[in-house]
Amino acid sequence: MVKELLGPWNASMFLTKSDLFPDRFKTFKGEVLHVASDYDDYPLVFGDESGLVDGTNIRILNALAVTLNFSFTTTNRSRDNSWGELINGTWIGLLGEVFSGAKNMTINYFTVVENRAKDFDYTAPYFYEGFGFALVIPPPLPMWRSLLYPFTNLVWTSVIAAIIMVTPTLYLLAGLADPDNKISLMRASLTIFGSLLVQNVKAPSNNVVRLILAFWWVGGLILVVSYTSNLIAVLTVPAFPPKITTIEGLAESNFRVGMIDYGEFVPEALATTQDQYLKVLGKRLDLVPNYASSDVSYDQMLDLLFAGTHSITETYSYLRNLLKHNARAKGKTYLLREQIYPGALAFFAKKNTPWKGKFDVGIQRLVEAGLVNKWYNDIMDDNTGQLVVQPSSTKERPLNIANLQGAFLILALGLAVTFIIFLAEVVLRKKAAKRSFNSG
Repeated sequence: MVKELLGPWNASMFLTKSDLFPDRFKTFKGEVLHVASDYDDYPLVFGDESGLVDGTNIRILNALAVTLNFSFTTTNRSRDNSWGELINGTWIGLLGEVFSGAKNMTINYFTVVENRAKDFDYTAPYFYEGFGFALVIPPPLPMWRSLLYPFTNLVWTSVIAAIIMVTPTLYLLAGLADPDNKISLMRASLTIFGSLLVQNVKAPSNNVVRLILAFWWVGGLILVVSYTSNLIAVLTVPAFPPKITTIEGLAESNFRVGMIDYGEFVPEALATTQDQYLKVLGKRLDLVPNYASSDVSYDQMLDLLFAGTHSITETYSYLRNLLKHNARAKGKTYLLREQIYPGALAFFAKKNTPWKGKFDVGIQRLVEAGLVNKWYNDIMDDNTGQLVVQPSSTKERPLNIANLQGAFLILALGLAVTFIIFLAEVVLRKKAAKRSFNSG
């Protein structure tokens, strides 16, 4: 280290902070910064259709380059085809090129985490994001299920339990109130069911039993009207099973998790987390090999998704864009709103980089001016793809046979039961007539 003597101390020499810490990088004087980058990192860094490089982070660099007077180079991907992780004490991938000094900095999706902060300088954060999860929209339930859809399972269970309780209660009360005119258990059952099926039934003669039965009739009327109204509303709308909307729900489901093994910290974090739900997802994580062609890797990950056995995880913006532009995924997938491991995204440079402070100031100004968010939104909205959360239609349409499938099934079932009862009555009547003839 070369020491330079400034002479005896003189307070007038350092009246301001800039006197004590002079700005040595007011301009980079046309220097060329070599950036380790991967073009498969939408919307931060990506190659467009014309072969040019674009992205939110490229636009940040362009703005800084104009202000600080420098130019920069980028790379399509790292030399070892890795993203950037610490393996056996050695950094590989994009971060490895920066750590070794082969490149000045990297600008891809890297959050500020402990091991990176220890071995690298990082700039002021420019964006906050985490990893999202995608699932296939569950297929609509069979049309006959529309008969069950107006009520939840809890309501159906409550109705059945009420019938089971009220029928014997009515039978016992009618017998106690009027022993001379006891009703059979069958009649009690028909009285209870008849009110739910809007059938005319003969009420018991005892006024006390009628009063008690009136409460059941009022409740049955409410159930019937509610069910009929909801049934009319859902007959022409496909009924979908409940979607998973939270990390907790995903952990409690049977879905496994698919992710490309490109060196991110997520697999290790899931394996060592203390969160009970994330720990479950970590145990069910399946890593897809990171091939030289990213299309092959993502095709394999999407295969897991559409097999109906996996959800998939990736950085939220990249995953959103992937589903928008993939023909297989359009209108068939959705993203969970929750993200895991959200963090501050920053540029990473070699430790003790002297000009890092200039990038901090420039990036902070771009963030505060709203330019970073504007560039991000411009890029994310600059496409014709559409991520459909769940198909729906408000267009009026007439009922068809498929819509009434459940009603016709119930009708067929009812006719079958009626026919069986009719046959039973014919047989029993013939036997009774035969016994009467023999006894006569």
